[in-house]
Amino acid sequence: MREAGIAAAEAARALTAYIDHLEADPAALEEIEARRAALARLARKYRRELPELIAWREELRAELATGEDAEGALERAVQGGATAEAAARRAGQAFRARAGARPPIGPPPSRRS
Repeated sequence: MREAGIAAAEAARALTAYIDHLEADPAALEEIEARRAALARLARKYRRELPELIAWREELRAELATGEDAEGALERAVQGGATAEAAARRAGQAFRARAGARPPIGPPPSRRS
């Protein structure tokens, strides 16, 4: 029992020494408390837990990045469409070549009278 008392006293001295060396920063503490309060308000407002809020923020950030790069997204979509069209034309040509060069299926060309 005496050894436990000695260990507890040593632990208390160590903690006291540690606390004496800590510097209190009221401004930093106030900033941390304000941040925690803001996070709590967001969690209540959007009815989500903190990890869900963080994941949602990342989803929104990705959506905004896409929206901010609308011209680039449009250009990539047009390029993708052109690439797909070229691939479809090549596939059609290869199909016609294998089918014995039959004329394309579809309505006949319009005739003018």
